[in-house]
Amino acid sequence: MGFDLDDRWWRRGVIYEVATISFQDSDGDGKGDLAGFLRRIDYLKWLGVDAVWLTPIYPSPMLVPGFGLGRDPERTPMRWDDSEAGGFTTGKPWLPMLDGRSCNVARQQREERSLLQLYRRLIELRRKQPCLVDGDYQPIRARNDVLGYRRCQGQTQISVGLNIANEPRQWSCTGGVRLMSTHLDRAVEQVKGPILLRANEGIVLLEAP
Repeated sequence: MGFDLDDRWWRRGVIYEVATISFQDSDGDGKGDLAGFLRRIDYLKWLGVDAVWLTPIYPSPMLVPGFGLGRDPERTPMRWDDSEAGGFTTGKPWLPMLDGRSCNVARQQREERSLLQLYRRLIELRRKQPCLVDGDYQPIRARNDVLGYRRCQGQTQISVGLNIANEPRQWSCTGGVRLMSTHLDRAVEQVKGPILLRANEGIVLLEAP
């Protein structure tokens, strides 16, 4: 059965991978499960994802094949709020919760410039700008601690500049419309190049035609 690749929704969709055992517990045994996952559907809708990849939903030794190494330290339970068990379970979490109760989903949803809000804004921008999904990729030579690349589709060109230094750096670009700053404190507006990037700041720029 043949069909056009462009009709495959997953080419443009956003897929969120969930480690089920660490996402949400529903029965108090300290391990995430499918019923717990379903309780958090509204969070996934808020974030703006199109599909979810559940891994795993079957018994697993949690070992890397051939090495006998576990991935447990990377599977710590999701901290949904600042309670002792992080809103993940009413029992004892199967792995210790990360230190720092302040780093939780509820707080980051409230804060306008949190990392979680950044992900949400980037997903939204990706939907609005097909060039970011379907455009050809062109690397831009890294200079002065600024990494860059460009996506091109027809007459549309979008550049991304990432300052990887912990201090300001100048990005040699032609200018255009700044669509987003990773600091989430800049308006969408026309800017001229070169652009001074703040410490650890990234910019998404719709280049002038």
